[in-house]
Amino acid sequence: MKHSSIRIGTLLLALGLCACAATPVYEGRLRWSDGWREGVVDKIEQSDQIERTYLLSCGSRSSKSFEKKLVQIHWNQVGRQRKWIVAIPKDSTLSLGDPVFVNVMSCTEGVVVRTATKPSRQKN
Repeated sequence: MKHSSIRIGTLLLALGLCACAATPVYEGRLRWSDGWREGVVDKIEQSDQIERTYLLSCGSRSSKSFEKKLVQIHWNQVGRQRKWIVAIPKDSTLSLGDPVFVNVMSCTEGVVVRTATKPSRQKN
């Protein structure tokens, strides 16, 4: 009896580790573990407040940021809504409500318009 409970515990541990190793990969190239999240555009503007927020996060790491528009993207993570501001080219065709991918670990990646609906699962 003792050996079977150890085997079951080992099996559950192995299954848990395998499940943790699989992370979403969006559109075959944008890895969740690299910071990519599914989001929606909820602001496109050039106001003092959004610039201030952008500068606090990315100011010194982003070159020529004010030759571009600033876009606020929101996404859900563990039941909470999160937001990230990125700079996009002034001639970008993004509009409010557009589904996008945003890299929340980078100030230089920008956004990628979503075309696929479901992420694939891929081992690290």
